[in-house]
Amino acid sequence: MTVSHARRFAFLLLTLILASASQAGRIEGPVQGPPLPAEKLSDGQLREKLIAVVPTHSFGEREARRQYEELLTEVVRRGGAEWEAFLSGQLPRERNARAAREEASRNANEKAAPGRRRSPWNRASEVELLTALRRVQKAADPLTVVVAPKLTGTIACEFPALPRFPVALVNRDPEKQAVLLTDGGDYRSGRQARWRFDVRDGHGRAMPVRERFGDGILGGIYTEDALPFGGSWDTKLEMSSFVPALPPGQYTVRILYHNTLCISQTWDLDGLVFSQSPPITLVVAPATVELTDAKRREVLKLLGEINDRAFLRIVAGTYGNWAYKMVPPESAQGRILSSGLPAVPVLLSALREKNLAPPRRAIILALLFSLAGQNDPTEEEGVLFSFKKLDGPWAIFGAGGGGMGFGGTSFGGSVIDPETQRKFAERWEPWDRYIRVDRHSGAVQ
Repeated sequence: MTVSHARRFAFLLLTLILASASQAGRIEGPVQGPPLPAEKLSDGQLREKLIAVVPTHSFGEREARRQYEELLTEVVRRGGAEWEAFLSGQLPRERNARAAREEASRNANEKAAPGRRRSPWNRASEVELLTALRRVQKAADPLTVVVAPKLTGTIACEFPALPRFPVALVNRDPEKQAVLLTDGGDYRSGRQARWRFDVRDGHGRAMPVRERFGDGILGGIYTEDALPFGGSWDTKLEMSSFVPALPPGQYTVRILYHNTLCISQTWDLDGLVFSQSPPITLVVAPATVELTDAKRREVLKLLGEINDRAFLRIVAGTYGNWAYKMVPPESAQGRILSSGLPAVPVLLSALREKNLAPPRRAIILALLFSLAGQNDPTEEEGVLFSFKKLDGPWAIFGAGGGGMGFGGTSFGGSVIDPETQRKFAERWEPWDRYIRVDRHSGAVQ
C-alpha cells in the first residue's frame, strides 16, 4: 500500500479542502433507488423524473448526475415537437432554480451589490440541457470543441510520442444563447479531467484510456460564468495524459468535453451529454533509434551495476534536473535514463532473459516506465519491492487561469509475487514491434 510523504500528504489535504468547493456532479431532488432504465419509462414517467430533479454543481454524487443525463439522452432519442416544447420549458426553470440558490447563498453571507443582480430569464443556460434541446431540434450543439487548424485533418507522430492539442470551447449556439461554462475544478491530478480523447483504430475499436493519472486526485478551485455566443475558452491538452502510447497504425480521434463530470478516467460514457470535436486522423509511425553495439554493452553494464537490494528509486516523468537529487546523473540508473529511448530495446531484451530474478525484473520494469511513461509498475501490488517514487512537476493553464504542482514523493512496495510480476511484464512484449533499431548503427538485433 502506497503511503505519501508528509509534504505530499499536506498538499493533498489542502487539495481535498479546496475540492469541497469543487464540482463533480450532483442532483438536487428525490433521486431514489436504482431507477428503471430510461428506455423503459413511459413518456409520463420520463417527464416526472426530469421535473423532479434540478442539476447543480457540487462535489460528489457522480451517479446522480449520470442518471439525470441518461434521462436527457432518452428524450433526445425519442425526439419530436412535444419533447422539444418540454425541454424549452425546462430552460427557464433551471435558470430560476440556479438564481434562487445563488440568492440564498448571497443572503447567507452578505447583501449582494445591486449591480450583481441579474434577471434569471437573461442568465446563461446549463450546457447539457441546452445541448439536449438542440439535438431534439436537430440543430448544431451549442458548445463545440475546436482544434487548432494545423492539427485538423491528418496528423502524424512517432511512437511512443503523442501530439499536444491547442483546443478551444466555442459557443456556436444556433439561437445565440449564452452557456454556463465551468473554468477549473478538474486539474489537481495534473491533467484537465473533464476532457477525454476518444481514439478508435481502423476497425472502429475503442483504444484504452488512462483511467488514473498523477496522484489521481481530482478537484481544484473553479469558477462558473456565462460564455456568450461567439465566445471561446482556450487551453492545451497533452494527449499522452489521457491515453497510453498507441501502437503504430492509423486512428480516428475525437476530443470530448463535459462541463460537469470528470470523464477522463471513465470507460463508459453511455447516456452522458458531452461536446466534441470533428474527427481527426492520427497516423502513428514506429520509432527508429540508433543503437550501436558499444551502447548496448554500456546499458547492460550499467544495468548490472544497479543494486537490486537497495531501495528502488523511480522517476515518473522525463528525466532531468528536477530528478537529479534522487537519481544523480552520474549514477548507473541516471546514465541509463539519460540515454532515452535507445535504451528501451536493450531493457526489453534483458526482460526476456530466462530465470530472471524478480528483483532484477523489478528494476527493469521501473526503468522502462521512467523511459517510456507507460505501464506504471507502482500501480499494482506484487510487482515491486520497496520503492520511492518521484513525480515530475506540472502546470495547466486555460483561458481563465489554471494551476501548477511541483510533483511529489511517495513510497510503496510489497513482497514481490513472481507470477503477478511476470504477467505484468508481458505488457512490454509488443514493444519490440513498435521500436525499430537502425541496422546501419551497428546494432545486433
